[in-house]
Amino acid sequence: MNAPYYGMQPAGARDRTAIARVSRADAAALEEAVAAVVSREYDTARPRLATLVGRFEAAGEDDRAAEALFWLSFCYEKTAHKNQAAVFYRQVVDKYPRSAASQQARLRLAHLDLKRPGQGTPAPK
Repeated sequence: MNAPYYGMQPAGARDRTAIARVSRADAAALEEAVAAVVSREYDTARPRLATLVGRFEAAGEDDRAAEALFWLSFCYEKTAHKNQAAVFYRQVVDKYPRSAASQQARLRLAHLDLKRPGQGTPAPK
């Protein structure tokens, strides 16, 4: 399955044989959650992705954790929770700086035009 957003594919679609520490069920659940995002079923995808982030982090599967966290952020962004989306996008960038999801999260942060406190121009008084 190719996710049309930002050139990212579910990790399982990139390498179906590299499911060393993650169960096939979790890998499939990620693909299903991304499919829900693609179908704009953000409220359906969000809790699934939140659960998967924790599972992938616990298994040491950083690429999948970064991907799930990116898509969770995207769900928040698309449901008008832009501040929460920015928090999660920053987590992707900070925790997984070398991942493909990190590159995409940086682009989404720029799109949101939300800056980290202390960076950029000061807020008007």
